[in-house]
Amino acid sequence: MNDPRELHIPIVIKDGIFFLRNGEALPDFREGTEAELRIAASSLTEPSRIGQFLSESTKPFLPAHSPLGAEVKPDDASVELKKHVVNCFTGSRYISLVPFVVTEEMKITLTAGKKGRLVDCKCFIPSLNLEVNSINEAYTRISQAFEPARRSHTGNVFAKVFSTQPTLRSLDSIRREIEKPGVSGQKPELT
Repeated sequence: MNDPRELHIPIVIKDGIFFLRNGEALPDFREGTEAELRIAASSLTEPSRIGQFLSESTKPFLPAHSPLGAEVKPDDASVELKKHVVNCFTGSRYISLVPFVVTEEMKITLTAGKKGRLVDCKCFIPSLNLEVNSINEAYTRISQAFEPARRSHTGNVFAKVFSTQPTLRSLDSIRREIEKPGVSGQKPELT
């Protein structure tokens, strides 16, 4: 069973070994499990390694003119705007997308131990005849127009925006590919 909930496990380190904060041993984890340890830099016994976890690099994410789609629920959109909605199958569910395009190369900033964050890049939304300065702004503007009844028009663009060519892929799946060890150079090898 694939349980999607996120766990926050409080730990403590004793004699260089990780334990639950109450002193119990950590549970066993499936092979290949990824986790994130959040600590103060001052906790490292080798201060010379702090830089390894603070380094940043910017990498290409998608080329200029890449077609994207913002996921919406256009139930309350005008009839005219609904004409611009494209229905797609993700492999597990149907979604409604509003097409837009990045007009310059998309880049991502990678920091060791953190999820990558997109660098602002200009986008054009044909259905709104509007140029904006970032993927986040494109998603917000599309949500405002196509989902006027929504209380908030923000969202996680890595989950709600999809690259539509050559295949339908969420920005999150592209980010995960770039962040793989050996691709980004950001994750240290475990020895």
